Amino acid sequence: MKAPKAPPLPEFRFSTVYSDSMVLQRSPHAASLWGYGTPGNAVNISVVTAAANQEIICSSSGVTDASGQWRISLPPQQASTSPMIILASSGSSKIELKDVLFGDVWLCSGQSNMAFDLATPINDPAAEAKIAKAYGTDPGASMDGIYINTSTAIQSADTVPNLRFVVVGNKPHKTPAPSRRASLI
Repeated sequence: MKAPKAPPLPEFRFSTVYSDSMVLQRSPHAASLWGYGTPGNAVNISVVTAAANQEIICSSSGVTDASGQWRISLPPQQASTSPMIILASSGSSKIELKDVLFGDVWLCSGQSNMAFDLATPINDPAAEAKIAKAYGTDPGASMDGIYINTSTAIQSADTVPNLRFVVVGNKPHKTPAPSRRASLI
């Protein structure tokens, strides 16, 4: 009779809320990273420059808990415009996140209309201008008073290369979910 196979070790990985090309909160707050791995294993994280010499910007470490989860806070970082790499290691496993910036992270949530992207519904400049006038300010108007509709805003987003958007899936849970699917757009 063969001995039963040992259960596979948990995969060392970041939570699904983290991805390449993301932005982490800048100082004065500490950015937190979390993920999964083998319980009791040490986890080391370094933030390095994307240059060939990979200069270390900061490092932090922690230990995976009994349930296989780890969470590590990085020292607060100044806003960056040069992409960095987040290197994580645990035992012989190594993972990385590329093209990471530190900056302001804005979380927007709300009612069902928050699901519309900037191109939905079809723009109606006259209706949008009427709504803006009713509220006394017009966030869609430029300094010279020319109205900018959402299609124009999307087209001009290419002029702000460090602006990044992520969409998190909308799936209700009865209890808090440790991971969510997210897409960079």
